[in-house]
Amino acid sequence: AAGAPRLPPTFHHDSMLSRGLVVLAAGQLASGALVRPAALDLRPATSATTVRTRVPVASILPDVRGLWSRLSGAPNSGELFNIADEDSAMGEDIEFVPQVLVVGATGRTGLIIVRKLLLRGFRVAVLVRSLSTDTLNRLGSGVSYSYGDMTDYNTLLDAMEDVDKVVFVASSDDPEREELGLRNILRALQDTRTFTYGGAEATKLSLFKFRRETDFDAWHIESAGDEVAERLAQAGLAVRKSISYWKRSDAHRNGVFVGSVFDTYLGSAMVSCRFADAPAPNLESPGQPVADPSAGVGDVVDDVTAEETDESALDLGEYSGIILKGNGDGQKYTMILRTAQYDEDGLEYQHDFKTRVKGFTTARLPFSGFRPFRNGKPLALDAAPELDRRAMVGMAMAFYPIRNDPTKGEGNFYLSFAHIKAYRERDEPEVVYLSGGAAANELAAGDAAKMDAPASEGASGAAAGAAAGLGGKGISSDAAAARRESSAKCERVVRSSGLTYFIVRPAKLDNLPGGVRRLVFSQGAAADATARGSVSRADVAEVVVRSLLDPRACNVACTLSESDYLPAAGENQDISKMLEVMRPEQETV
Repeated sequence: AAGAPRLPPTFHHDSMLSRGLVVLAAGQLASGALVRPAALDLRPATSATTVRTRVPVASILPDVRGLWSRLSGAPNSGELFNIADEDSAMGEDIEFVPQVLVVGATGRTGLIIVRKLLLRGFRVAVLVRSLSTDTLNRLGSGVSYSYGDMTDYNTLLDAMEDVDKVVFVASSDDPEREELGLRNILRALQDTRTFTYGGAEATKLSLFKFRRETDFDAWHIESAGDEVAERLAQAGLAVRKSISYWKRSDAHRNGVFVGSVFDTYLGSAMVSCRFADAPAPNLESPGQPVADPSAGVGDVVDDVTAEETDESALDLGEYSGIILKGNGDGQKYTMILRTAQYDEDGLEYQHDFKTRVKGFTTARLPFSGFRPFRNGKPLALDAAPELDRRAMVGMAMAFYPIRNDPTKGEGNFYLSFAHIKAYRERDEPEVVYLSGGAAANELAAGDAAKMDAPASEGASGAAAGAAAGLGGKGISSDAAAARRESSAKCERVVRSSGLTYFIVRPAKLDNLPGGVRRLVFSQGAAADATARGSVSRADVAEVVVRSLLDPRACNVACTLSESDYLPAAGENQDISKMLEVMRPEQETV
């Protein structure tokens, strides 16, 4: 029987009863009736864990083993099903089993992910637009069905009840529809969680929204204070002093940092604020959520005032970093954080970020990426104390021409700010996004190998499947570029949400068995170009499920492909160990 577990030869030839039991076992496997999540081993993967994609028969067929002992009169021995359980994801002693919402569960890859989640003991919910017979037959009765349309925010609020994590594998032949759906999913998750549990579960802390006059007025242009240099410049013996302005944007009501730095090697411009002079930050809380297509991910109706450590210092100890949204000019700018030590000896912490030439940039800056500087000069990490997130007294934004290309630029700069927020620290990914950027390169190469496109949530035909890297025929280079840009936009939506994420960008997917070829994780600008060939859907599903409880996957974006070589004899493909070498907050698009 198809799908029957591989058993010892003596079992198959014992009697007709044994053959009937094999058919029974296969049927129970297909329906999932014997899956008992509470009895599964749900521990996180360790360096000694061997990754397999086969079904752990010994852990899901205890009822069959007991039935066989009663029918045959043989003792209830484990020798009959002597297969090691190597696929566990969580431990039996786990106090809380998370509920995972899978968006796009009816697609080929989504269906495999759902089955693996059930086998690992997760509580699984799926988002569907209709409870058709075909949908029920594909997904079975082991999941919770949530009705909703990812493009309709209001229908998602009920679907997010009790949801702890989201796996987004949906695709659409309309890139704008897919992006809107992803935005709505993430926004509904945050709003429902905060509305249910209060401000303590808010994902982001709003530090500054520059459309508010009080927030805008708290920032001021910072003078270099070098009177000697200014006099030399007036006498024509030195480069002119930088000119900078902090003003209101008429188009967006944003705060605009604009000006010119004439000394492109040693000059700089800076706008700063002190938290003692600024309004109290606000935890984002939905109050009564409403659908607003113009709102960004996580934008809310009401704010809840946050607590501060004292009148001058801000406690950001529970947060992981800073998110800022602005419209720039394609140049590199610097975010600066200051503690009380800045007033004593000029010590501050800086983090560079790149803006886009057109459109808004959302920069996600983890606190771990800020480096110490004193009086504008970089310090070794061991020469300065670690950034004290619990005692922030101020922040600044700076433009240093030397950090761009001083030989080409004229020192002009423009950066329009919409908001600055802090995002909360989590131990595990809250959202896993299956991106299609890497697959577009391979499909553009003209590989016309026929693969079935999935019936993903919102997908239609091979074009939609290929857009999400889920199979399809070769496409033109222009179409591939459009798909890469669409994937890049969706990845930026995930990064800017404030949620802890894991973004996996598989090569073109195939339907081969998993656990056979060696997995390859890569990052960097060249990662997609080198991700040739294909990768098994089963292996991608394995990586997705493993990542949900792995701290090493937090805020990681990587490309996943498979080597042309088989693993060496006795080699253990430890996904957790592979993720350990991946750098968080590393853009690959």
